Amino acid sequence: MPLLINGERIDLTRLTGGVIRAHPHLEEKAKLLRNQPTQIVEPKGLLYVQQREYAVTTPKDGSVSILGSDDATTCHLIVLRHTGAFDLQPDDVHLVTFCVTELNDREEKDVHFPIIYGIAVNVKTAEIFPATFPEKGPDAELRSAHVLTGAKLTNIYDAKNEQLHIGPYFWRPFPHVDFWLEQDDQQILQVLF
Repeated sequence: MPLLINGERIDLTRLTGGVIRAHPHLEEKAKLLRNQPTQIVEPKGLLYVQQREYAVTTPKDGSVSILGSDDATTCHLIVLRHTGAFDLQPDDVHLVTFCVTELNDREEKDVHFPIIYGIAVNVKTAEIFPATFPEKGPDAELRSAHVLTGAKLTNIYDAKNEQLHIGPYFWRPFPHVDFWLEQDDQQILQVLF
């Protein structure tokens, strides 16, 4: 599945900065996205996608009108839009908007932060915009537990039946969990770093 910018195949081993310099229109598109106000997306018609999840739907979906995700500090959020019939189109991916690394960075006291932490896409109009989500459901806790068990990338939505689908999933006991639960935050941080 080749990645294309303006019809040109991109060398995936190339550093991000080189891609941006070779295609300056990407910087302009990122600026347009960054300059949009962040919208608060309410739960009606929303399918919130958590880490290690993905969802696929169509503009004809009667249950989902907005797909979105946030809390992306070190992650990437990707929106792919298919513009034709699956059996008639090649599997090329055309990069249209690229708002990562230096194109989505601000600095405070020598610490880097993303400008945009979340995005949403209106599946009816294909509009992409910065977003936050007061509710990250449905079933946010169950879905988070799935991720904590080491889940791989999981499709959470059955577009044909317009239903959220979770699981099944399994986990093994966490060795020495009692020991770790008794430790204070400082002790855990010392061991981690």
